[in-house]
Amino acid sequence: MRNISSHFSGIGLVEYFDESINLLSKKFGWTPTQYDKLNVKNIDVEISSELNELILSINKNDLFLYEKIKTQLLADFKKVT
Repeated sequence: MRNISSHFSGIGLVEYFDESINLLSKKFGWTPTQYDKLNVKNIDVEISSELNELILSINKNDLFLYEKIKTQLLADFKKVT
């Protein structure tokens, strides 16, 4: 989190792409822009519970960071609406 705070001017998440763009636009004084969503796919893949647990254990630090960023972003979204 310290590296993100020190080295990044802004950050967003794919799941909240529209909201992240809106937040960054306000932060940097950008004019809001219209864009088309391209290459959007809904891929539904089933994985075993064992593989899911392995993935979670290998990526536990990434998941911790993701949750911290998500919590902060959701709070920031509330401030600008």
